[in-house]
Amino acid sequence: MKAKRGNKNIAEVGKKTWFKKGDPRINRKGQPPKLPDLNIILAKLMGQEVNGSTATEKIIAALRKKAYYGDNRAAELLLDRSFGKLQNKVDVTSGGEKLTAPEFKVYNNAPPLASDEKQIENKKTK
Repeated sequence: MKAKRGNKNIAEVGKKTWFKKGDPRINRKGQPPKLPDLNIILAKLMGQEVNGSTATEKIIAALRKKAYYGDNRAAELLLDRSFGKLQNKVDVTSGGEKLTAPEFKVYNNAPPLASDEKQIENKKTK
């Protein structure tokens, strides 16, 4: 039986498709992990030594070469990873004292708004 739009008794219609106790379609353990521990795999790959240097050393050397020839992103990445990112500190005080906002005075010199069309027409003729 197909549920119709606006059917107030939709729960009754769907009872046939509900899971029953012991239903083999229920996955109680959840979805299995798709990838094995990525940290372990990366550590093994980056630590493998080929021709006297590791993959990590070769990557860092390539980044250094790019930074040397003017790649700002490579330089930023190397410096951030080596010395830590710089923190932008903003001093919002003046010599230890809090800054206060200046006071503004609002002057309303605008003419009053016309409340109906006759007033607008009278002003145009004057």
